Amino acid sequence: MVYGEGEEIVYELATGKDWPEINGIVFKRGSQIISNPPRELHDPAKMPLFNWDLVPREVLYNLRLVPSLTSRGCPHRCTFCINAILKNKWRARTTEQVLEDLRVIKNADYFRGKKVRFWDENFFVDISRARAIIEGMIKNDLIVSWETTVRASYVKEGMIDDDFFAKLKQSGCYLLSFGAESGSSAILKKIQKDITAEEILYSAKQCLKYDIIPQYSFMVGLPGETREDMFMTLDLIDKLVKLSDKVQILGPQAFRPYPGSPLYEECKEAGWREPRSLEEWARLIEDELNYLSVKNFPWVKEKDFVESMEAYVRFGAHSIKNAMGSSVKAQTIFKLCFILLCRLRWKLRFFRWPIDYKLAKRAITKQ
Repeated sequence: MVYGEGEEIVYELATGKDWPEINGIVFKRGSQIISNPPRELHDPAKMPLFNWDLVPREVLYNLRLVPSLTSRGCPHRCTFCINAILKNKWRARTTEQVLEDLRVIKNADYFRGKKVRFWDENFFVDISRARAIIEGMIKNDLIVSWETTVRASYVKEGMIDDDFFAKLKQSGCYLLSFGAESGSSAILKKIQKDITAEEILYSAKQCLKYDIIPQYSFMVGLPGETREDMFMTLDLIDKLVKLSDKVQILGPQAFRPYPGSPLYEECKEAGWREPRSLEEWARLIEDELNYLSVKNFPWVKEKDFVESMEAYVRFGAHSIKNAMGSSVKAQTIFKLCFILLCRLRWKLRFFRWPIDYKLAKRAITKQ
């Protein structure tokens, strides 16, 4: 079994290196389980460019977004995040490598006209490097429609300011994805997000100013989170969607605990029984949609509220046109009726007894 980053490990296994000499693997010799020392995080700048010719053509032609990676990890300390738990520090490819990869993508027939996603945890950690990439795209005629991730606290003078926003738009940036998480200052502090609701709103206004779609992900149901905290999140979402129909909201999804985090320990203290073995984890994940069920979380007091909130935001907070465009498949009249109920709930801020949500969920599941 490989643990940690696997590229170099897989290469060493494939080239026949002896298992005891490969750091980052666990293997069995007879009845003995041997765990080799962990492997150092590798330097992405020392890795070769992506070789798209190794991927089947039918896969490449059917990609909706072309994936590219300019960096790995994140320097921030959000307590819920797998990067903080694994100490996955930020490491970057060079500007030249990123531009060369874009040149290959832009000239490939199977990618013609497709949008690019930089799947970085945080593309803008090094603002000087990010500027160099964007300016290189403009200078070298590597303009493509692209999207990536960013922190709301970076949208300010001296970092992602008006001048930089103009260049982002010129280079083809059409969407920036933010991890907003919560509208409650207490919860943002608890998860060490190091951003504010005001910064989230300002980032949205700046994106819209330059015709760039701002996308925000939220979560609810954290240990210690109150109903008041969750309503602060809904209020922030409401302020965001009222700015423009272009604002995209993901979630709020229910918080899921990762082993090794301080929040995970809080969940155990609240009475949650963690799986005792890999086999038990496997059964849990197989039986429960999207990792775990809110119903099994003893720290969540408002279980129906937390479970239904993503649907009520998706179908109630946005315009009817946007809600009807959701990827959820259902008969048009059924979908419209549910949207109207959700919009009424959203307007009244009434989310108790989510019978409509449960019926809709059951109907969609049976399709």
